[in-house]
Amino acid sequence: MCSGLSASAKYSSIQSLCGLAGHQLNDQGVLVSFKQWVCACWLAMLAGLPLAHAGPPPEWGFVNLREGQERARQEQKPMFILFGFDNCPWCKVFYRNTLSDADLRQEFQRDFVLVYMSTLAEREEASYLLPDGRTLAPKEIVKDWKVYPVPSWRWVQVDGRVLVSDSNAKTTVREMRLKAQAALAQFKH
Repeated sequence: MCSGLSASAKYSSIQSLCGLAGHQLNDQGVLVSFKQWVCACWLAMLAGLPLAHAGPPPEWGFVNLREGQERARQEQKPMFILFGFDNCPWCKVFYRNTLSDADLRQEFQRDFVLVYMSTLAEREEASYLLPDGRTLAPKEIVKDWKVYPVPSWRWVQVDGRVLVSDSNAKTTVREMRLKAQAALAQFKH
């Protein structure tokens, strides 16, 4: 719906949707609850950020948890699981200031299987078999693993053991490298 528009044009487009009764469209044209939309808009405006999709940078190659678990088994690598949600203002800060580093991206792609989970996953029917034998929906995983506030991340072994866990939108590239090195040092093949 808004792709290719400037940030101010996207903002105007989204504002013009306010007349829809009870629901709004996000920048991909998907209906979201009015409460979620208002909250995301206010947070983005307060943070001085444009209202645009805030998923992780596509060049990182994040996959879902199910695919990540399979790849981690096959490649004998730990997983780096990133938690966030679309239009999360602090996620945008983290993506722009930290995940924009090409060298960091190459290091992570080499050393980890990259997994992304939305903390606002709408599809409850999607569930994942965890290493401990439980099957949980994404929202249940978020609650069980206590991954708020976002952005949050964990380095995890395929057996479910957490190597390192953190949450801070202002984490620098240097700090991410140090945390990644700590996770690798704990990783057992």
